[in-house]
Amino acid sequence: MNDERKIKKCVGPIIYNIEGKIFLMKSSKWRLGENGKFGEVWTVPGGEIEKDENGTEKETPEEALHREIAEELGIKISHVEHVGGSKKSGAEDFIKPNIDFEFIDFIARTNDKDISPNHEISDYGWFTLEEAENLPMIDVTKDFIRRCRRLVEERVAEFQAEFKIDKR
Repeated sequence: MNDERKIKKCVGPIIYNIEGKIFLMKSSKWRLGENGKFGEVWTVPGGEIEKDENGTEKETPEEALHREIAEELGIKISHVEHVGGSKKSGAEDFIKPNIDFEFIDFIARTNDKDISPNHEISDYGWFTLEEAENLPMIDVTKDFIRRCRRLVEERVAEFQAEFKIDKR
């Protein structure tokens, strides 16, 4: 019997805008626990690092990030920063429970306002960090946002200062 599990190496960013909000989306691939309905939880955009026919990664994590955001949202991101990562063992909250994940986490900003979501996105929006913390999310997404909260706040302040926006 082969107990070897597939590991999916994925990238995802917390994308922030000049208004101090972060982008979140719903995907039909995720749910909360084995009794939840798929597509009812919020997550960050992103996806798998592409591999060639030999299983070798054919793009860097940052290249994968830019590609995934362009494919899923139709926007460009900049000021990309790697902020760590996390792992998630296969669980009933992903559509294929026999897959383990290695997430490579980033934060990034965008000036784009018009999102063109692809078929993977059932809903999306821009949320304050406070609003985001109260949305239903899988554990790794919630931890990612909590872990990066201060850094996102600092980067938003820098972004606003760059354009001389006073948020008083």
